[in-house]
Amino acid sequence: RWSKLYGAGTEAGGKLSSWPTSLSTTPLYIRRNCPNCADSHKTIIYKRLTPFPYGTDVENLFLDTWSSANNQLNVDFELYSSMSYAQADLFQWTYCNYDDNGIGFPRDCGPTGGVGGNWNSLNGGGQADYSFESYIEAPNPVTGGGLNDSGLCVGSDTSICGCSIANQDDYRGTISVTRTGKTCQAWTSQTPHPHDYLSTYPGSGIGGGHNHCRNPGSDSGGAWCYTTDPNVQWEYCNVPMCTHDGILSTWWHHFPYNGHASAQPTPAPTTDQCSQSYLELSTADRNAAYYGSGYCDQNINGGFQGENWYRFTGAAGTQLVTYKPETSHCGTSAPGWLQGSHPTAEEGTVTRTVCFNWSGNQCNWSSTISIANCGGYYLY
Repeated sequence: RWSKLYGAGTEAGGKLSSWPTSLSTTPLYIRRNCPNCADSHKTIIYKRLTPFPYGTDVENLFLDTWSSANNQLNVDFELYSSMSYAQADLFQWTYCNYDDNGIGFPRDCGPTGGVGGNWNSLNGGGQADYSFESYIEAPNPVTGGGLNDSGLCVGSDTSICGCSIANQDDYRGTISVTRTGKTCQAWTSQTPHPHDYLSTYPGSGIGGGHNHCRNPGSDSGGAWCYTTDPNVQWEYCNVPMCTHDGILSTWWHHFPYNGHASAQPTPAPTTDQCSQSYLELSTADRNAAYYGSGYCDQNINGGFQGENWYRFTGAAGTQLVTYKPETSHCGTSAPGWLQGSHPTAEEGTVTRTVCFNWSGNQCNWSSTISIANCGGYYLY
């Protein structure tokens, strides 16, 4: 979930959040969008590995002078061409330069060598249309939960309060004034403050024409709203915080699976299928983070040998993803993803639906498959 930090030219406007500080947890991500940059630089993900030292002016680092001080490529940070690459640690950029006063991000940094003319600056020159956004990863769900299976704080009533561990993005109450008493603008309205939150964050509780406080972008400050005051774009709301007590939740499944399991599935009873032979899909171009197309599994190619049982291994990851990959990923134009959950140990072998993302429809086509929980891995 991204929060906008800054915009210029055609990328200006919208609700702005605060830049990261030395107190921000790592890894954190900063994304620059630049529609008129070279293809390799239209989207750049800055993945911060080490905490920013106390007093670091992060805003100045990106907007004014791209500096090498406590900011070394592949030591303090990494650069990627997509968020999926950054989360999977694939295809890191290998070149950066710095310290040209008045020249902002990313100077001539490039995937494999210097690429000029794609930097931004507050002092003139460079790219005119660009924006920056930030994203801080959620805590590890194994140790940092706090929600029940409905995505809510344990024992909470989200018509009254919002879960602190979820930045109150689960709040569904009717508070519709800000902390200073300003009336909230209806989310479906574009006046007095236009926005694109309805299309950017569907399913976040902002549909239906109401003006209740919500947190569609998971702003760390909690629930907020646009105001009906033409001179005040937005403000936070006084929504009470729910308590939480650290229980693992399926709410975390909304965060993209990066192709690597953090823990092995619970051992399952050996099913008939688990004792039989299977084929492996093990190459990186089968990973959901891989950008590129070429395969079509209606044909025999890329490890696919027609109808059979398959297991994901190695660079391909360990299991079929349960979120929608973007088009032209996984080595194909219309990637598939599992609609629903994998079987538990007790369920053994089940039938599930795989959707294929294409033409703006995350389930443009679908197929029915079988999945076997073999205790430590899955077969499809």
